[in-house]
Amino acid sequence: MTDDDLRQYIDERAASFEKVDAPLDLGTAVPVENDAFRELVKLPKATTPALTDAAQRATAKVAAHLAAVLGRRDDPNAIPSLQALQAHFEKIEPKNPWTYAVVGQCRLAIQALSAQP
Repeated sequence: MTDDDLRQYIDERAASFEKVDAPLDLGTAVPVENDAFRELVKLPKATTPALTDAAQRATAKVAAHLAAVLGRRDDPNAIPSLQALQAHFEKIEPKNPWTYAVVGQCRLAIQALSAQP
């Protein structure tokens, strides 16, 4: 798969996250693990840079889902990008439920990936 094909594949699946009706937990939106989510989790580790790039370009709703995807992929190489994504969304004002969701999902992903051997 070429880089352009991979980007298109990721973008097509990530677009589905805009359409999900996600629940709120204590005022913070919770990503939904749909088929696209599971497909992105299963991608090879070599695709981590493309996934982190997609998260950096995404809306808060999509970025929250992609941060959750990255946290479930067992690739600690995503940690620096997740830290940058978290820092970016922490600075955004005014915040909304999805802005908080990105920050929370980045924290959870970083914690899970930091525990990897």
